[in-house]
Amino acid sequence: MTLPTSIGSASHFDQGTDDPKQARAQLKQIRDDLETINNHLKASAFLAPSSPLGIGDGLESSGGNLRAKLQTNPGLARSADGLALDVNGLSAETAPAVADTIALYDATAAALRKMTLENLLKVINALTEDSTPDTTADFVAAYDASAGTAKKVKLANLAGTWQKLASATPSAASSVDFETSFANSAFVAHRIVFDDVRPSANDHALLLRVKAGGAYKSGAGDYAWSGMQRQITNGVETSGAAATDSAINVTGGDTLSNGANTRARGWIEIQNPTLTGFGLVSCTLLYFDSQPFAFRAQTAGQYLTAGAIEGLRLLFASTTITGNFLHIGLSNA
Repeated sequence: MTLPTSIGSASHFDQGTDDPKQARAQLKQIRDDLETINNHLKASAFLAPSSPLGIGDGLESSGGNLRAKLQTNPGLARSADGLALDVNGLSAETAPAVADTIALYDATAAALRKMTLENLLKVINALTEDSTPDTTADFVAAYDASAGTAKKVKLANLAGTWQKLASATPSAASSVDFETSFANSAFVAHRIVFDDVRPSANDHALLLRVKAGGAYKSGAGDYAWSGMQRQITNGVETSGAAATDSAINVTGGDTLSNGANTRARGWIEIQNPTLTGFGLVSCTLLYFDSQPFAFRAQTAGQYLTAGAIEGLRLLFASTTITGNFLHIGLSNA
């Protein structure tokens, strides 16, 4: 059914000299147009069959205009762009189920869709991966069972996990330092993992010094250490130790070379560096060169002045250092 574009003509309804007979045709046209409109409204889908539209039953007057009357239950609200879902006016859901649904726009299909809360989390797999997260600043979502609420958790506070704190790849450097989060008591251990470490000249021991009181310590009586090496090729064991020294000998009294195929790998660990006791360090090193010659060294060292440790420094006594280093921390928050 097509609605009339206008309600008849009133050109002969003035108070001039028009003959009343001339208005009859226009009156009939107006009556016919109104009947057409009435029939259209009665046949509209939003009216119940055989139920004429009553006042307040779907239409209302606003500023002299007829408009659709909205009910409060659907949560619809008018806006400048049309109808909108009034989310703030809806009842709050404090215990959602995984099968509950939310509305969304499917950009691929260019259509409105619904989705369960369970499927909402699947979008995580499509996000860009952060391959170098900042453990001291980045967060993940978590559910706090004791508080019954969702929260964010800093990566560094994930208990019982090793977190990357820093890395370094020095090339012919005088030394390499690691100080990240040493003052953070949430980390109960710090470990420096290294690979392909070598001096710039042959026969130099890999040394370790600590930072305390704002400076790296290198006094002749600052450290004590004891180490043992076992040659992998023949099982021969040797040892070394110093009751007082200017650094901890990570190679356990032996030295490293810088041949084409020589390298050292291993790790150094210090626990509870924020405590006021003596700084204890354990070291494990594997070394091989082109002779072939290889050994495994185990060293324990100590900084002889009580106090918190603020960082670790690796170096060779009279030559430069090259290698790959990773600093990780064990969280116990």
